[in-house]
Amino acid sequence: MNFRVKKLQRAIVTAVMASAPLYGNAAPQLEEVVVTAQKRSESAQDVPISINAVSGDMLEANGVSNLEGMAGMVPNLNIGDSPDGNMIVMRGLGSGTGNPSFEQSVGLYVDGIYAARGPQFQVPFVDVERVEVLRGPQGVLFGKNSIAGAIAIHSAKPSSVTEVDLSASYIGPQGTFDTTAVLSGPLSDSLFGRVVAKKATDGEYMYSPINKQDEQQNDTSALRGILVWDVAESTTATLKLEHADYNEEGTNFQISDYDRTAPPELFTAAIINDATAGGEDFTHNYTGYSNGRTELELASDSATLNITSMLGEHELTILGGYSSYERVNYSDVDFSASSLLHRVQEEDYEQSSLELRIASPAGETIEYVAGLYWIDRHLLIPRARLDLDILVPVVADLSNASLYSEYDESSTAYSGFGQVTWNFADTLRASLGVRYSNETKDAAAFQTVNPYGSDEGPSDPVDILQQPIRLAITSQLGAQPFEFDLGREENNVDGTFNIQWDATDNAMVYGTIAKATKGGGFNATSISGDPDDWEFDTEQAINYEVGLKSDLFDRRARLNVSIFYTQFEDLQVSSFDGTAFKTGNAASATSKGVELEATFAMSEKVLLGLNAAYLQATFDEYIGSCPLNSNVWSASCQESDGATQDLAGKSLDQAPEWSGSLFAEYRTNISDDWLLAARVDGQYSDMFSYNPTQDPYSTQEAFWKFNMQIAFETSDGAWTIALNGYNLSDEKTKNFGGEVLQAPGLYWANTQAPRQYGLSLNYHFE
Repeated sequence: MNFRVKKLQRAIVTAVMASAPLYGNAAPQLEEVVVTAQKRSESAQDVPISINAVSGDMLEANGVSNLEGMAGMVPNLNIGDSPDGNMIVMRGLGSGTGNPSFEQSVGLYVDGIYAARGPQFQVPFVDVERVEVLRGPQGVLFGKNSIAGAIAIHSAKPSSVTEVDLSASYIGPQGTFDTTAVLSGPLSDSLFGRVVAKKATDGEYMYSPINKQDEQQNDTSALRGILVWDVAESTTATLKLEHADYNEEGTNFQISDYDRTAPPELFTAAIINDATAGGEDFTHNYTGYSNGRTELELASDSATLNITSMLGEHELTILGGYSSYERVNYSDVDFSASSLLHRVQEEDYEQSSLELRIASPAGETIEYVAGLYWIDRHLLIPRARLDLDILVPVVADLSNASLYSEYDESSTAYSGFGQVTWNFADTLRASLGVRYSNETKDAAAFQTVNPYGSDEGPSDPVDILQQPIRLAITSQLGAQPFEFDLGREENNVDGTFNIQWDATDNAMVYGTIAKATKGGGFNATSISGDPDDWEFDTEQAINYEVGLKSDLFDRRARLNVSIFYTQFEDLQVSSFDGTAFKTGNAASATSKGVELEATFAMSEKVLLGLNAAYLQATFDEYIGSCPLNSNVWSASCQESDGATQDLAGKSLDQAPEWSGSLFAEYRTNISDDWLLAARVDGQYSDMFSYNPTQDPYSTQEAFWKFNMQIAFETSDGAWTIALNGYNLSDEKTKNFGGEVLQAPGLYWANTQAPRQYGLSLNYHFE
């Protein structure tokens, strides 16, 4: 069992603050960081992967409560906040937001269980021990849908002594409150438990003149229980049960820009006039004019059982998981004071998985990890309705309509995998890994055009007479009634080969070649009646990478460098067509760059760190759509071909050329009873686009964000009080957006939090 290390000592970390220096009379040294990136516990410095490990305490110190907040701490990791969930992007690759049937390109794993859908990680972090971020394809040991990388979240485990942790924090001026209670310890000589309860309310930093209230308010409540049972001397079973409720009211999306010289098209004047009458200011600020009901309700449950047993010197792991959620999302899809588009969508999801894995003892000439994996998933959208308050002149509200749809998808996947390492010598080793996967997906889709605001088709004579008008208007949006079945099956083989050389006792050089695939699927929210628009194909990637991992100056400093070159074929690209997100395949793309991590313990009191990344992620071949606003069409736009453009050489979304973070921390005893720790960190991102059309209005300019913490801890570790500042440079940023349907020149985007200050208090008893 793991004994507790003092909170502030745990919080000093290498790379993106992932390992702590040891303070004492001897010269300071950096601690070893232990990770499980290769399905066995080992030092991060021995793993031939570009990896960052971020402790739970450091997430807390930076005010990070979810994946989006963590992105600024990890170079080459971007997370877009879309209306339907987060979009995870690593090294410029990421897609799938807004399509509930789509798996992310970056695999997310919670205590070893794959989280296949965005809502499974929409609930904020709860009692996290650490987060491991693995860059580059991880197709062999993690699975075929980890084509861009993997994020592994590890929950804190029960302690071997009785502990109580109570924490509370406030972030203002918006009024964010977070309280967490933890009870952990032995229940008997062989049984240990941990119970965590969390209640959090994120304060509103947007103001809605229409609703006359501050928005967006997020409420979270979560309860988790973990039992660890030492069944025998060589066998341990860990059971985790968790329930969470998450609710959003309001939205942080708004009209971000308006090109008043854009040529008008169908509906544009009505939309602009309607929005203007509602008070819309057409400016990216902290005032949003979304109308109608904007709310998200999410309830999730999960269970994980992990059994490990030593069979001689071999370790057998049996990992089973169950996850489900129910989600209802009410949204204003035009994001303005206009009443053009509103959507309500219900989702029910269930997932079961089982993994059997065996690992040979470490240190032998031949080492291996091998296993079998099964996962079964079912997604049901029993009700999705898009209300179109179009108000076309002449026919007026007779043109208003609702698109009502249902969707039902089941998928099953099997795979077998293995990785063998041959230790040629004490300083030279090579690994070869292979994974075979089979996956089937079956779906049924249905859509009809109904009277406005109705889940039922026209029934009375007036509605029936108006139906041709509704059908004619909705067809202008590419929508039509349909009912059809979909199905696909695919088989894939992924592989990896790497070689490692220990150049010195404290420096390792590695080279890796990896092939990975990402399964195809269906566009669950498409409104098109063409089955060809519903399906997208498998994506493939080949990654070439060399790297250096080194400890310097008697482990007072750490320097890690990786250089990568990744080629993608049939890249899956997600775009918003004004009514729903749609995924298709680009021809090819290349991502290449350099990543650097450096940490230096200057003295027993001062720790410095730098993380930086240079990235070029561009399309090699891709004929994509043009912006709706013809004022910003590129010279390559061809209206005769359906308003398409050649995007070869253009940057992928969420792919800044330069990104990085740096930090400095100072620690000292200010008395016999109190310890002071002060830290400042800066996070930088170069300019990037968040719209596949490359519209210059859908970009985020380069920015710096600075955070600071001053913490005081009693010498016995019982009390910790911290003063925190976030985004002290008060940067107004956005990382996701698009163009309003049928309104060229009108743009929407999210608005991230402004400058914030906070106070946190923690009490620990053991």
